[in-house]
Amino acid sequence: MSANNNHPQKNIGASSPFGNSLPMNPSLQQQLGSGFPGQFQLSEAQVQALVQAQSKAEAQAQAHAKMIAAHARMQALQAAQGLSFNQGPSGGVGNLGSQSPAFSGAGSASAKRLPQRPPVRPPSFSPSNTASPMRLMNASAANRKKQKLPEKQLQERVAAILPESALYTQLLEFESRVDAALTRKKIDIQEALKMPSYLQKTLRIYVFNTFANQIRTVPKKPNAEPPTWTLKIVGRILEEGVDPDQAAMMQKSSSSYPRFSSFFKRVTITLDQKVYPDNHLIIWDRARSPAPHEGFEVKRKGDQEFTASIRLEMNYMPEKYKLSPALTELLGIEVDTRARIIAAVWHYVKARKLQCPDDPSSFNCDPPLLKVFGEGKIKFTSVTQKITPHLFPPQPIHLEHRIKLSGNSPVGTACYDVLVDVPFPIQRELNALLASTEKTKELEACDEAICTAIRKIHEHRRRRAFFLGFSQSPIEFINALIDSQNKDLKVVTDEASRNAEKERHSEFFNQPWVEDAVIRYLNRKLPHEGFEVKRKGDQEFTASIRLEMNYMPEKYKLSPALTELLGIEVDTRARIIAAVWHYVKARKLQCPDDPSSFNCDPPLLKVFGEGKIKFTSVTQKITPHLFPPQPIHLEHRIKLSGNSPVGTACYDVLVDVPFPIQRELNALLASTEKTKELEACDEAICTAIRKIHEHRRRRAFFLGFSQSPIEFINALIDSQNKDLKVVTDEASRNAEKERHSEFFNQPWVEDAVIRYLNRKLPADTPGNK
Repeated sequence: MSANNNHPQKNIGASSPFGNSLPMNPSLQQQLGSGFPGQFQLSEAQVQALVQAQSKAEAQAQAHAKMIAAHARMQALQAAQGLSFNQGPSGGVGNLGSQSPAFSGAGSASAKRLPQRPPVRPPSFSPSNTASPMRLMNASAANRKKQKLPEKQLQERVAAILPESALYTQLLEFESRVDAALTRKKIDIQEALKMPSYLQKTLRIYVFNTFANQIRTVPKKPNAEPPTWTLKIVGRILEEGVDPDQAAMMQKSSSSYPRFSSFFKRVTITLDQKVYPDNHLIIWDRARSPAPHEGFEVKRKGDQEFTASIRLEMNYMPEKYKLSPALTELLGIEVDTRARIIAAVWHYVKARKLQCPDDPSSFNCDPPLLKVFGEGKIKFTSVTQKITPHLFPPQPIHLEHRIKLSGNSPVGTACYDVLVDVPFPIQRELNALLASTEKTKELEACDEAICTAIRKIHEHRRRRAFFLGFSQSPIEFINALIDSQNKDLKVVTDEASRNAEKERHSEFFNQPWVEDAVIRYLNRKLPHEGFEVKRKGDQEFTASIRLEMNYMPEKYKLSPALTELLGIEVDTRARIIAAVWHYVKARKLQCPDDPSSFNCDPPLLKVFGEGKIKFTSVTQKITPHLFPPQPIHLEHRIKLSGNSPVGTACYDVLVDVPFPIQRELNALLASTEKTKELEACDEAICTAIRKIHEHRRRRAFFLGFSQSPIEFINALIDSQNKDLKVVTDEASRNAEKERHSEFFNQPWVEDAVIRYLNRKLPADTPGNK
C-alpha cells in the first residue's frame, strides 16, 4: 500500500471483478508503493503526479516538433529500403501506444528472465544529423545495417514520436531490477538447498498385536474362521510442546515429516521356529520396496502365544557411523556422521593447540590422538582416511514382543523412543517453489504479448515514415526507392558482381576466355553424345586415348587361377560367387555332414589354399583374386591432309544397358498427374460431404424452430450467452452479486478501481486525473 493511504492493509491476492491481476507480495508492495507508477497501488497524489509527468513530456515533445518532423523524413527514406508499395496493412496496436502496460508483480518468485537493458531516452536532433535522401539511399549495406535491439525495447525513433514511451522505459528499468533481485534470491535458495539442514526429533515406535477368532476367548463354532493374530509396528514424530502421553497411539505424524518406513533400511521379524517351522522369517527391505509406508503389519494364523524378535536397521540421512572405543573416548561421541566426526577432531586439535606452527596443514598427536592414529604427526587432508578404520555401521535396534492372544485387543503395547534426523519443513516448500512453472509460463505469455505489441508499433512507425517521406518529396522518394529495390534484386539474384553495361556490347564476347567458358558450360549443362577436343596446330602426331569403363554394377578382373577355374575373365562379384557355387554343386563337393561347407578339389585348393571352406566365407576368400578391370588403350593418328574426317577407326566393347521398359516403369512411378486428378476428385467429394453436413445442421436448426419457437429461441440465447461469457472471460463472475450496491462497498473496491484506471485509461484522459 502507499504510504499516504489511510485504509488498513487489504488482501492483495483477492480476485477483482475489474480484471485478472497478479497477486503481489505485501512487503514488496509496501517498499515500492511510493516509488514507481504502474500496476501497483497508487494514491490520488501519485496519480496526479503521474499525469503531470505525462503532460510535461508531451509538452516537451511538441516544443521539438519541427526537428522531429525533419528527422522523421530521414527515417522514412531509410525505411523505404525494406518496405514495398504492395505491402498490406497490419493489425492495429490496440491501447498499448497510449497507456502504460500492465506489469506482473513479484508474486512469481520462480520466474527466471534475463535482465533487460533499458532503452536510451530520445536524443535531441542537430542539423549535422540530417542528410539528403539520395545520400541516404546510396549508403552501403554495411552502413545501413543496424544492431538488432531486444524485442521488448522501443527504438529511439519510436520514442521521438511517442512521448508516452517514457513510462514504458521506466517500467523496463524497474522490471530489470526486479528480475535481478528475483534471480539472486533464487540462486541463494538453490545454494541453500544443496546443503540441506536436518532437525533432530524423537520418533516414538509403538509395537502391539491384535487377535481374532481365538478359541480361548470365543467359543468354537462350526464353519468358523481360523484363529489369527496381527503384529503391528507403527510410529510418529513427537511434536515439541505436546504431551506425548495425551496423544493417541494411532495418531499420524505431520505431513511435513517423512513417513515411518523412511527411517529404516531393513526390518526383520523373526517368529518362533517351533510354532512356525516354515516361513518364520519376515524381511522388509527398502531397496526392494522404496514406497513409503505408515507402518508394518504381519498377520498369521495361530492360537499359540510366543515371543517375536524384531530387528530395525536405521536409515540415517546423511549416513551415520558407530565410533570405535578409542575414538569414542577421545571425542565423546558414539554415533554421528562422518562430517561431524571430522569437525570434532578439528575442534579437539584447535582446543589443545596441536596445530604445527611451521606447517599449518599438519598437527601433532597427543597421547589420546596417538592411541587412535598411531602416528605422531598427521596432515589434515589425511584425517578422513585415518578415521575410516574406526567407523562401523551403527548397531541395529533389537526388540522383543510377546504375542498375546487373550485380554483386550490390542494387547502388549510397548513404546520405544529413537532420535532421528528430519529435514526442515521449509525445504519442501522451497523445492516446490523452485519447481513451480505456472508463474514462469504466465510471465512468458505476458512477454510474448508485449513483444507482439512492440513489433506492431515498429511496423506502424515504418509505415508512417514511409508515407511521410513520400508526401514530402514524391519524385525524389520514388527514385531512391527504385534504386534501393534494384540493388536488393541484384543481390538476391546473385547479379551484384556482374557488369550489365559491358555485356551489352559484342566486344565483351570476343575476349580469349569466352571459348573455354562456353565449352565448360556445355559440358556441365548438356548430356554428352561424345567427346571433342579442339586445338590450334599444323603438325601431324599420334594421340593416345585411355578409356576407363563405368560398369553398373561394378565388375572385376579375375586372377589367372580363378579364371582357369571358372572360365571368366571379367564379371561382377555376384556372378563370380554364383559361378563358384555352380562349380561346387556340379562336382558334388558339398559336405554331407555340414551343408554350410564344401570340400576343395585340386583347382579350388589352388585358389583358396584350404581343404574345407564355409559358403559364408567365399566372399572374403575371393577378394584377393579380384582386381579392377584393365582400361581400354587406343591410339589415333592426327592427320591434317585428305578428305575430312580422316583416320576413322571402329572398336567394339561389350557393355550392360538397362532394359528399355525400366525407364517407362520409372516414369510411371514418378508420374503425379493421376495422383493429382484423384486428389482433386477426393477434394470435390469432401466438399460435397461438408455441404451435406451443413445442410443437415441448417435443417435441424429450422426444424427445431418450427416445432417450438419460444423454447428454441430461449435455449439458443442461453447457449450464446454462455459462449460469450467464456470468450470474454466472464464465466467465473457472479452477475447476481454485482447487481447489488453492497458488492461495491467491499474494502478491495477502491484499490481495484485505481488499478483498472491505470491500466485502461490513456495518459491524457481527464478521468485519470
